[in-house]
Amino acid sequence: MIAEFNGKISEDVKEGVFAFIFAVFFSFLKTFLIEIARSALCQWALDEVVQAQM
Repeated sequence: MIAEFNGKISEDVKEGVFAFIFAVFFSFLKTFLIEIARSALCQWALDEVVQAQM
């Protein structure tokens, strides 16, 4: 279906833009949280190795 432009943004377009922004935001958030968890796990493993060598 081709939307006609009458000076107003239709609800479908607003919902589509919102869904796209929502998906991009949560994709970045997921990546960021995974990197934090990976960093914390590596730091914990390094601490364990250092403690084992003492």
